[in-house]
Amino acid sequence: MPTLLDYADVPYPESFRGVSLAEVQGQSIRSLLETADETVFKDRSLGWEAYGMDALRWGDWKILRLP
Repeated sequence: MPTLLDYADVPYPESFRGVSLAEVQGQSIRSLLETADETVFKDRSLGWEAYGMDALRWGDWKILRLP
């Protein structure tokens, strides 16, 4: 979500229709996606979660958690 908000140039709201929202987690990876340097992902880990499945990439390694 932080990456999408960054590309849309939209700030994360504190509330929606009077209901306070939880603080957004994570950080934008826009700079990583826009770089021409292919080694940038080798030096960092990148993880995500969606629909009960998790993944983590680090260098040439990838680990998955599937239901």
